Amino acid sequence: MPKSELIKIAVAGHTNTGKTTMIQTLMKQEIGEIDDRANVTKDVKRATYEYEGLQAVFIDTPGFQEANTLLYVQQGLMKLNSVLEKKLDYEMKAWEAIESSDVILYVVSLETVPDGSHQAEIELVVSAKKGVVALFNKGISKFQATTRLDKVAERTRRIEQWKEALCSCGVSKHFIFDAHWYDPDRVEEIYSAIKECLPNDKSSLFGKSLLAFQQHQQNKVKTACHLIFQCLDKCRQTITVQTSEFDYNQEKSREEVVLQMSQLLNDAITDFINNASELYYEVAVPSNVDNAVIKNPQPNTRRKTNIRELLIYTGSTTGGLAALGTTLGVAIGAFASAVLTGGGVGILLGAQVGSVIGTCLGGVWGVVENAQTDISAQLSREELGKIQCTCVMVIWALSQHGFGVGKEVDESLMARRYEIVQEVCTATNFDWLSADEKKIIDQCTNNLSELNKIPLTQITNTRSNTNL
Repeated sequence: MPKSELIKIAVAGHTNTGKTTMIQTLMKQEIGEIDDRANVTKDVKRATYEYEGLQAVFIDTPGFQEANTLLYVQQGLMKLNSVLEKKLDYEMKAWEAIESSDVILYVVSLETVPDGSHQAEIELVVSAKKGVVALFNKGISKFQATTRLDKVAERTRRIEQWKEALCSCGVSKHFIFDAHWYDPDRVEEIYSAIKECLPNDKSSLFGKSLLAFQQHQQNKVKTACHLIFQCLDKCRQTITVQTSEFDYNQEKSREEVVLQMSQLLNDAITDFINNASELYYEVAVPSNVDNAVIKNPQPNTRRKTNIRELLIYTGSTTGGLAALGTTLGVAIGAFASAVLTGGGVGILLGAQVGSVIGTCLGGVWGVVENAQTDISAQLSREELGKIQCTCVMVIWALSQHGFGVGKEVDESLMARRYEIVQEVCTATNFDWLSADEKKIIDQCTNNLSELNKIPLTQITNTRSNTNL
C-alpha cells in the first residue's frame, strides 16, 4: 500500500505519560527511546506499521508542557513572538503532527490526577477536529497487586476523574490499556475505535486491514498451539535402550535411558521456547520503518531476552520450568539430578533440580523391562500435563508482554501465572499421552481463550489465592 494511503495515527499527551512505550507495545517493536525522564521524545517520529495485516503510521509526538499557552495563542488571547515560539517548541511540533494525522490517540497516566493543564491539552487536541481515542496508561503499575479496598477505590476514582475530564470536552472513546501489558482483545477494541473515528473512505480501508489483523491474530494462536503439540509429541516418545549381557544390574542401561530422556526433554522444550519467542517477536525491526525512529537499527532483543530468561531460568519451585525440573528430579533419582545440573539441561530445567534427590528411576517415568533384553521409559500423562501447563504459560506470558520501561517480569509474577494456568489446564482430566494432534490443539486453544478472559489485575495480584 502506498504510504499516502496509510492511516496516520498521532500519539499525543502530557510529557512522561508513556506515549513511546505505548506505541512499542501496540506495535510489538522497539522504536524510539524510552526513559523515566520527561520529554525524552523531542521531535516528531513516524513509524510505519505494516505488521499482522494492519497498515498504519504511528506518529510519536513530544509531550505537552505548555498546552494551555498554545491554546491561548490559537484562541487569539495571546500573541506569538520569538520568545514564546521558543517556549512552545515541543507544543508546536506536536500540534503539526496532530494536524497532519487522521486520528489521535491521547495517552493519559493514571498516576496523575487530571488538572487544568490536562484539560487544556484535551481541548487543544479536540480543536484539531480529528477523532480522538483516549488510552489510560500506568494503571496496573500504579495500583499493582493490591486487594486493599482503599487502593481499589482510588483506582476507580482516578479512572472516573479522567472520564469526566475527557467527556466534558467531547471525548467518549477511552480504554484502560497499560503499556506494560499487551492485551490482544483490548488491542482489537482500540483499533475498532480508531476505525469508527475515520472518514468513510479511510474507515473502509482501515476496516479491511483490521480484518486481516484479526485473522493474523487467530492464526498466531493456532500456530502457538501447534508448537505446544509438537513439544508434547516429542516429550511423549518412548526411549528404549538394549541391555548388555555384562550389565548385570542394568545400572548402565538405566543411566542411558535417563540420559536420553533428559536430552529429549531438553531439546523439545528448548525448541519450543525459541519458536514461541520468534512467533511473538517475528518482526523486531521492520524494513519499512524510518531509521531515524530506531534507537538501534539492529533487532533489539533485550526485552525479549528478559522474559525468556524468566521463563527458562527461574529458580522458583512453583513457577514455570523450575517446577517441571523439580518434578523430574524427584522422578528420575540421584543420577538424573546430577545429569540435569550439568550444562544446558540443568539450566533449562531449573536451578532447584540439583538439590532434589529422588529415590530411584521409575514411578512417573513408566520404566518397562522386557525379558531383560531392553529397558524402555516414557513420561506419564501427569508429567505431560505439567509440560503442557508450562508451554501454555509461556505462550500466555509472551502474548501479553508489553514494553513498559523498567518493568521486568519478576519471579513471583511467573509463579502466579503458573498457578493460574494449573487451575485452568487441570480442570479437565485430559489424556495428553494418547490424544491426537487435533484434540491437543483444541484443548490448548480453549485453555488460552479462558486465560485471556482473566483480568490483568488478577494476574498481577501475586498475593491473591482467589479461585478462578
